[in-house]
Amino acid sequence: MSYQKLALTRLSSAFIQSARDKKQVDVGANLYIGGLDPDVDERILYDTFSAFGVLITAPKIMRDENGRSKGYGFISYDSFEASDAAIQAMDGQWLGGKYEFDTSAHSSR
Repeated sequence: MSYQKLALTRLSSAFIQSARDKKQVDVGANLYIGGLDPDVDERILYDTFSAFGVLITAPKIMRDENGRSKGYGFISYDSFEASDAAIQAMDGQWLGGKYEFDTSAHSSR
C-alpha cells in the first residue's frame, strides 16, 4: 500500500440523514474523507479514526459498481469534539497512495 494525503470536510445538515429513521444527525460530527488510496478499506478507517472518539456508524467508503473505491468515504462521531480532534490530527496526513488536500468545512455550530 502506498500513502495518500487525506482531506477531511464537515458535511452540511442537508446531506446527512439516517436512512433508517430519518432523524438528523449532529452535523459537525459527520466527516467526508477524501483522497483515499484504493487499498484503504473500512477497517483501516475504523482503526485510524476511532482513536479520536466514538464512531456512531461504521465508516463507509464509496465504491463503484465493480466494488472499487471511488477515493472518498464518510465517518460519523458522537460529538463535535471528536470530529474536531480528527480534523486537527488527520487533515492533510498521509494514509495511502496519491496526494490530495482540501479542507472546506461546513458546520452549523
